[in-house]
Amino acid sequence: MKITASNHFIRFKKKANKNLQLEIDEQVKAILENPEIGELKKGGDPQHGSGGLRGIRVHKFNFKSQLYLVSYEVTGETLLNNADDGTTDSTDEHGFDEGLFLFSIREIRG
Repeated sequence: MKITASNHFIRFKKKANKNLQLEIDEQVKAILENPEIGELKKGGDPQHGSGGLRGIRVHKFNFKSQLYLVSYEVTGETLLNNADDGTTDSTDEHGFDEGLFLFSIREIRG
């Protein structure tokens, strides 16, 4: 699965202390193992409507008594082509490679 992260996500992780960076890595691994771990955003139900949050999920985790939210989307829309012979190299039957796009991570202050 290809992982893509937004600039916001990358900057947040880079500025975090080493222990939080490691925890973020563990949480991303948990998302990869079970993409449905996060709560589907309201208006994000892919079977109903075409809202702007369609397919967006939010995974919550605590680190040192602090709540963090990771918003992400799992896609199956990245077509991989072999430039040499034009054949498709993919991980599913439709010729698409699954991907994980990490939108943002937020610290929720309570």
